[in-house]
Amino acid sequence: PEASLKIAMDMVKENILTKEEAILKVEPSSINKLLNGDFDEKFMKEAVFLTKGLAASSGVAVGRIMFDSKKVKIREKTILVREETSPEDLQGMTLAQGIVTLKGGATSHGAVVARGMGKCCVTGCSEIKIDEIKRTMTVGEYVLKEGDFISVSGHTGEIFLGKIPLKENSFSDELKEFISWAADVKRMEVRMNADTPEDAKQGKSFGAAGIGLCRTEHMFFKHDKIWAIRDFILSDRGEEKKKSLKKLFELQKKDFLEILEILDGSEVNVRLLDPPVHEFLPKTKED
Repeated sequence: PEASLKIAMDMVKENILTKEEAILKVEPSSINKLLNGDFDEKFMKEAVFLTKGLAASSGVAVGRIMFDSKKVKIREKTILVREETSPEDLQGMTLAQGIVTLKGGATSHGAVVARGMGKCCVTGCSEIKIDEIKRTMTVGEYVLKEGDFISVSGHTGEIFLGKIPLKENSFSDELKEFISWAADVKRMEVRMNADTPEDAKQGKSFGAAGIGLCRTEHMFFKHDKIWAIRDFILSDRGEEKKKSLKKLFELQKKDFLEILEILDGSEVNVRLLDPPVHEFLPKTKED
């Protein structure tokens, strides 16, 4: 990716290409890898391939397998492996380096949340079998224990055995200049998907001209807010329902004020609250 970017930019400086032509020479996937990192190519020949799923969210991650999202800890390199994720897993998803799910596609909970976090995610890994009792996962001839290392590519959907060294993301001066070229020749405004103040701040830093879609139900995916939406869904009609609704209003009001302050006059397109009930309800008796 670095080479293709440098060659294109050098050709502009030597008057061989125009800025517009140079932009078209660089694959979007190359920019993605520069922003989100990739495996070091020098070590890929020796990498042991395990399986491949759907590349649901770009990036690469190396970490220890963890099946329980509640056990994922800060400062531990962890890959959260779940049959599928739910809002209950949000804390673990936030702390994990990467996310792997056995079920789901590009619009599944795990994929959508991971993309919002800018975190590596591979979904639909149907060849993986998890044994909850033995705390193992089986992939073909390999049986891996919780705590074993795997390497995950959200660029390709591939999962490898062990630790593959990473080539870190690089938001270099050259990349900044290249992105500024694209901004100079663009024919349309680009807006972001942003559901939280954190998303809005990051999108604005990349030059987004506003928010094209703010999915208000995603504001409640955080662990400290999930119970507020559950109270509303499960409460009886009457005063209890009104009390729950008031709490939701206060939470959203705070987030919207922050988002509008960050956007500072740019347009924000809001999708009104229409929560997919199954995503917010507990999945297990323990939950």
